[in-house]
Amino acid sequence: MSFFPPPIEPLPAGFLLPAFDAVGNPVRAGQLVRIPMIPESLIRDLPAQDVSRLKVVEGKAMPILELDDYGYVWFGEDGPWFCVRPCEVVAVQTDQQTLDA
Repeated sequence: MSFFPPPIEPLPAGFLLPAFDAVGNPVRAGQLVRIPMIPESLIRDLPAQDVSRLKVVEGKAMPILELDDYGYVWFGEDGPWFCVRPCEVVAVQTDQQTLDA
């Protein structure tokens, strides 16, 4: 299920963002990832309360809600809350992935 309609115009130069994390692992919806550091571009103009709320998720494993049509990675429990670029997350290796390796 997509929360976002498809883009109306052709995508701008540089998009679709590659769906690979900071170390080159592919990422997909539902996958657990960590955001090592909330990007400055995300919090630059936000009120302190919103910045504090986002900083709480730094370093925590969270499932990807969706990759939108531009390639951004979205997070949220009941719907989209915030997004980052795929290269700003790191995939979490699960026990099953360790066994498969």
